[in-house]
Amino acid sequence: MKKLILVSSLIFLSLLFMSNRGGRGSAAGNSGAATGAPGETGSTCGQGGCHSAGQFSPEVKVSLLDDDGNPIQQYIPGQTYTAVLKIETTGLPAGYGFQMVCLTEDENSVDGFSDLPDGVTTISLLNRQYVEQFRVIPVDSIPMTWTAPEEGTGPVTFYAAGNAINGNGSPAGDGFANDSFTFEEAEGSSVAELGTAYENLVFPNPVVAMMHIAPEIEVASSQIMDYTGKVLIETGADRTLDLSYLLTGTYLARISDISGKVYTTVVHKN
Repeated sequence: MKKLILVSSLIFLSLLFMSNRGGRGSAAGNSGAATGAPGETGSTCGQGGCHSAGQFSPEVKVSLLDDDGNPIQQYIPGQTYTAVLKIETTGLPAGYGFQMVCLTEDENSVDGFSDLPDGVTTISLLNRQYVEQFRVIPVDSIPMTWTAPEEGTGPVTFYAAGNAINGNGSPAGDGFANDSFTFEEAEGSSVAELGTAYENLVFPNPVVAMMHIAPEIEVASSQIMDYTGKVLIETGADRTLDLSYLLTGTYLARISDISGKVYTTVVHKN
């Protein structure tokens, strides 16, 4: 029992008080990967019980935000988003620790993390790009840039683990949580693949009322969707759509031409 407690303590300390070598190394199992993602050893800092009985009751959440700060549920291939990991707690922890990875359905790494905040780094484990803190983080919300993968990748899942610590130098009284969050790929082509001829697929953009579709496209049908994928407007071959009654925000326009090709682009509504 003493040996188990010692090992669990070492796992915790290596998560929260990492050296300047930039990661936990072989802290959890044989790889250091401890988010609960497929392919890991199954070791996390909470499964031994040493971080799951504290007073903080943490819960991890991952959000993807577009350029306007709106949360999205479907990513556009090649688009850059802000990925926000939040560790929600009760009480007032002294600090936080985390680890996160993004995988495809085939369990391949999506190496899209960049522009990391102070105290956060990327580390290669299991031939995947993990992102984690290398010292205790004083805030419960960690934003970072994430670039979506290429078209045809399909759904991606973020696996995240987080600790809330009380700062007493021991894992006793701390809290742990892990969870996974899946984002679907938006249907159709990415904006980058429309080509220079269709640089302005819809106009004006931002739009106040009437949105027009580029004359180069022979429209068969079009849809305006929110970022949950809910269709708000659907028309046939109309080249002009009335968006005046939509709330200010960011939407997706999905346009099919007569050959069956589908284009998807972001529409900003003022």
